[in-house]
Amino acid sequence: MVYTNKFNKQGSIIIALTLFILGFSAPTLATMPSGAEAMLETAYASGQKTTFRTVLETALITWPDQRVLILEYAASLSGDYVLASERDEIEDHQTALEIKEQADRARGFAYVIDPKHWNMQVSLGAGSMTGDSDDKSIALGLSLNRSFNDIWDHKLKTDIGYARRAGITTQRRIQTDYELLYKAWEKSHITNFTRVESDKLSGYDLRIIETVGAGFDIITNDDYLLRLETGLGVRYTQFTLDDNENDLLLRMASFFEMQLSDDIGLHNNTAALVASGGATSLENKFTVSAKINAHLASSFGFEVKYDSDAPIDTSKIDTVTRVSLVYDF
Repeated sequence: MVYTNKFNKQGSIIIALTLFILGFSAPTLATMPSGAEAMLETAYASGQKTTFRTVLETALITWPDQRVLILEYAASLSGDYVLASERDEIEDHQTALEIKEQADRARGFAYVIDPKHWNMQVSLGAGSMTGDSDDKSIALGLSLNRSFNDIWDHKLKTDIGYARRAGITTQRRIQTDYELLYKAWEKSHITNFTRVESDKLSGYDLRIIETVGAGFDIITNDDYLLRLETGLGVRYTQFTLDDNENDLLLRMASFFEMQLSDDIGLHNNTAALVASGGATSLENKFTVSAKINAHLASSFGFEVKYDSDAPIDTSKIDTVTRVSLVYDF
């Protein structure tokens, strides 16, 4: 099944997103220099205060713009090796940050939507699809993430896929996911997941999913993350044949991340939806990413989707293989 409609509404959305991206100018946050971190850890392992102080002073001279971060990291290794004046400097800096944060919060809604508080990534990729069409495709992605007080996490991600063959549009898909995590406990959280998508090639004009549930952190350390979630919700589907359907849902999901090195990471996300009518949807997305520099990364992804109750004349299984460039603002 293909569609010959011109790239109208979707094209407008892509243009709007592009303009938004070009206008986005979130400042780069200061980070702890990896070289300073390694130097201080080695000096601390020696057990010699004199050696530690020499290395610390060298680090402060080498990276003057990260002075407070270096002092904070040194104090976290050993408070006894940090001078009283340096501890006062750390406390003064933290107090200044708290005052600034309070003034910032007083701005209300402007504080919530302020781009400088959000982490944004933009991706542009190309790849191939199987299922309803076997074509080459391009994709544009936009993700926004933000944490509030280490308790609330907001994750918003939009993907736009588009493909043509012999002058005919064979894919025109938009999907937006929003997930809210309330992390009031150390190893568990409450999650609210929302998805809005349009994929006429798969037989529906609009599909909305809304679930609320609980999540559990099974593994959390510097190299690994494994999180499981489950929840209940509803799904509304508006099919291309003007037929509508409402379902109660059970959603189960897993999120796995592995840091293979400082620059290479692996991600595997799996989700299953079981509808009240018995239909089952499964999806798995595997991604390997590699940093090119501080802002730019490359990624390779493979995605599989299965829908046991796919509309007539559409495939139950779709796959996407994609190579992308990702820019982190």
